[in-house]
Amino acid sequence: MPIVKIDIAEMQISNNPNDILMTQSLGSCVGLALYDPEVKLGALLHYMLPLSKVNPKMAARLPFMFADTGVPLFFRKFFDLGGQRVRTQVRIAGASQIMTPDPNISTGKRNLLILKKMFMKSGIQITSEDTGGNENRKLKLEISNGRCTVDINGVEKEL
Repeated sequence: MPIVKIDIAEMQISNNPNDILMTQSLGSCVGLALYDPEVKLGALLHYMLPLSKVNPKMAARLPFMFADTGVPLFFRKFFDLGGQRVRTQVRIAGASQIMTPDPNISTGKRNLLILKKMFMKSGIQITSEDTGGNENRKLKLEISNGRCTVDINGVEKEL
């Protein structure tokens, strides 16, 4: 099966049952996977920072780099291609504390906090998550069946 790699500040949507969407190097970044089982539509986003106000020019060029600009656009594109909110499974991974020794200023924690605030406002439910800690993760989503896995140091588990 072809692996479609999603880098930092990128997203991909697929309804090709042969595709596996994958992103890696999820340290403080967050990987967000969406899947609608009825239409077999999957999507994966890898965002790096919580708020675009730190660099509005960069956000205009790379909206998927930031949670506040990338996540709404990501959902809109997913729904435009046939995903339905009531059926969508939402899985998240990442938000680790990798390079900052002070947990009060952790980019990972801020990334997760902004995402959860956005979900609370919109009423979106998280199906499952693997977040926090101090490890890098890899996130994969199989379009054929919606299987979503997270890999930490070579140990893979289903989300």
